[in-house]
Amino acid sequence: MDYTKILPVLFLEYLAISLTKTLIPKLIVDKFEGYSYFVVGVSETVKGLLAFVSCPIFGKLSDQVGRKLCILLSMVGTTFPVCIMSFTSNVTIYVILLSLSGLFSGTFTLTFAYIADCVEKRKRAAAYGLALATFGLSFSVGPLLGSYLHENFGSRFVFYTSLVLVVLNIIYISFLLPETSKNMKSINRLELVMDYMPNKWNVFETFRIFRSDPFMSNLAAIVLLYYTSVWALVSTLMVYVTRQLNMSVLSLGWLLSGYGIATMISEGFIVRIVIPKIGEVNAVRLGLFAFTIQCLVISISSTPFWIFVSVFFSMLANLVYPSISSLVSRTVSESEQGETLGALNGIKAMTEGFGPLLFGLIMSLFENSSQPGAPYLLVGVISFWALLHSFDIDRESVIRAQQLYSKDEEHLNLLSDTEIEEDISINS
Repeated sequence: MDYTKILPVLFLEYLAISLTKTLIPKLIVDKFEGYSYFVVGVSETVKGLLAFVSCPIFGKLSDQVGRKLCILLSMVGTTFPVCIMSFTSNVTIYVILLSLSGLFSGTFTLTFAYIADCVEKRKRAAAYGLALATFGLSFSVGPLLGSYLHENFGSRFVFYTSLVLVVLNIIYISFLLPETSKNMKSINRLELVMDYMPNKWNVFETFRIFRSDPFMSNLAAIVLLYYTSVWALVSTLMVYVTRQLNMSVLSLGWLLSGYGIATMISEGFIVRIVIPKIGEVNAVRLGLFAFTIQCLVISISSTPFWIFVSVFFSMLANLVYPSISSLVSRTVSESEQGETLGALNGIKAMTEGFGPLLFGLIMSLFENSSQPGAPYLLVGVISFWALLHSFDIDRESVIRAQQLYSKDEEHLNLLSDTEIEEDISINS
């Protein structure tokens, strides 16, 4: 089956969101002023904690009832905050709904599981990269288009456009997106959904896969540290450049589009070239090193120019996510793809839960100092810590993990022949 049919879902969803990205920081700063970092931190914290629960649930549920229904629910829930702004200008309502949207943060979990249904293991890293390139494309187009629409038609028109894109996405998913899951149960779907309600499910049970093996534990530590630093940066950077560097809506549009283009180039081209040549593990190391440098550059930036320079390093930093996702996907059996990728994204979501709040408070403390960007040095240190963890991953630990978590006979057979040697020797 053609996995590229999932790409329009990603593009439309994140285009709807990215259209509003240049407007939201100013709306928040105008509304909450000196409390902006705190409000953003609390909102992202609630969103992340809810996503910590919902990502594994969506992944596990999609293994049972199919990807399509879960993708539809996730997309609608994620985009609902920007859609509601078509009908109100109350920023407080937006912030509350953004926090609650964490309940539906399963898009990438489900997209990667969808791809795993369609693509053989050796080609998944490139396929994941293409999905992330699509995400980058939406963020290349969206912020600039949103800035243009804002300047010419007003902010409300931007939110109307997002609403239209969400409706188009609902139609596409409902009528054009094929189902791919091979493990769907033929019994009543509503009964299955009820079985996965939080009161009937142990949220920590899914994360067992990251607790019982050194290889998986190392990956979990890398994801935890790396995404703690990523969310600390992502959640504050737009407010920081708005308050400290006085970036306009148009400048924010160019900056966000720059990051989007960097993601598109990285995931669409660099991933396909670098990972096959140096392997997933080395690609993770390269990406972590680049992100560390990116944080250091931002920390010393006194003009918008250096913020734009940091975009270059983000191209290599984007190697981390598809490389780790590919390693995890190739380790577990086919019947656990959604659940395991959901657990991986759950760890990411957990960092979204505590990273922004703690870092928002730190940013507030340094806001009126001579070095307001100094907290980004701490972000770089956390990223470097993740880089050190990556050197604990070796060839033997990968092979042991694949043998431990392989359950179906076909997967075990694959482990015994030369394919696994070719896959892992590159990483040694």
